[in-house]
Amino acid sequence: MPVNSPDVKEGASPAGAVQEKSPSAGLPRRLAQGALGVSLLGGLLWLLLRKIEWPKFLAALRHMDLRYLALAVVIDITLNLTAFVQRLRTLLRAFPVARRERFVDLALLSAASYAAGTLLPGQPGLALRTVELRRRYGYEYSDVITAQLVEKLIEVVSISMLGWLALLGRPPRAVAITLWLVVLGAPAGALVLLWASRLVRAREASAEGQKPTLGTRLRAALVRLGDSVGRLQQPGLLLRSLAWSVVSHLCGVLAVGLCLLGMGLSYSMPTWALLYMVVNLALVMPLTPGQVGIVEAGVVGALKLLGAQREPALAFALVY
Repeated sequence: MPVNSPDVKEGASPAGAVQEKSPSAGLPRRLAQGALGVSLLGGLLWLLLRKIEWPKFLAALRHMDLRYLALAVVIDITLNLTAFVQRLRTLLRAFPVARRERFVDLALLSAASYAAGTLLPGQPGLALRTVELRRRYGYEYSDVITAQLVEKLIEVVSISMLGWLALLGRPPRAVAITLWLVVLGAPAGALVLLWASRLVRAREASAEGQKPTLGTRLRAALVRLGDSVGRLQQPGLLLRSLAWSVVSHLCGVLAVGLCLLGMGLSYSMPTWALLYMVVNLALVMPLTPGQVGIVEAGVVGALKLLGAQREPALAFALVY
C-alpha cells in the first residue's frame, strides 16, 4: 500500500527511481554508426575490387582443392572449438556458482556469441555470453566480465607468441617491425594491467556514510573488479587457460595453411602464422558487420607484400 511521504513532492520521481529512456533516444547515434560502417565497407570493397581481373579470380576459385578446405573446417569445428571453449571454462572455475555449465552448453553459447559478432558490428557476442551465463548459472556479472577480460589478455599474449614463429620467415621490414611491436608489447601490456588490478584490489572501498557519487561508485566497481581479477591470478589456472589458447591458435594457423594449399598458394608455416595474426588483428577493429572488408583488405595486403597476385589473394581471403 503506497504511503505519502512529505519528502517527496507530488508529481516528482522518488530518489533512486529508474528513469525510462525513450527507445528512440539513441537512434541518431546508432544510425550514424551504421552509416559509418556501411561507408567504410563500401570504400574497402572498392579498393579490393577496382583492379581485379575477374577471369583470373574466377579461375582461382574453380581450381581450389575442396579436400584441404574440408579438412580445415573439420579442425576448426572440433579441435579449435574445444580449445576455445576450454580457455574460458578454465577461468570460470575460479568463481563459485550453484550449478556448473557443461562443455556442450558453453560451446553452443560461444557459437551463438560468435554468430552475433559476425552479423552485427561492435561486440554483441560478449554481451550475450555475459547475460546468458548470469541467467543460466548464476554467475555475478563482475565475475563473468572479469573472466572475459582476462581471457582477452590471454588471447592477445598467445597470439603474440605466434609472432616468434612468423618472424622465422623473415618477413618484409615493415611487417617485421609490426611483429616485434606485437611480440614485445602484448606481454608487457598484459603484465601492466595485471599489476594495476592488484593495486586496485589493495584499495578499500570506503564509501560507507558518503553521498553516492560517480567517483565513489566507480571506485567501488573497480575494487570489485580487482577482487574478481585476484581470484583469477592463480598460476596454475592462468597457465592452463593460456595452454588452451595456444592450442586454439595453432589450430587456426593450421586451418590457414590448409586453405592456402587448397587455393594453390604454397607458403611456409611462418607465413601461415603471419596471415593468422593479420586476421586476428583486423578483428580487433569491429567497424563493419562481421568485420567484412577489413579482414579481406588485411589479408590481401599481407599476401601482396609477400609477392602473391591480387586475384588468388582475394580468393583465399574470401574462402577463409
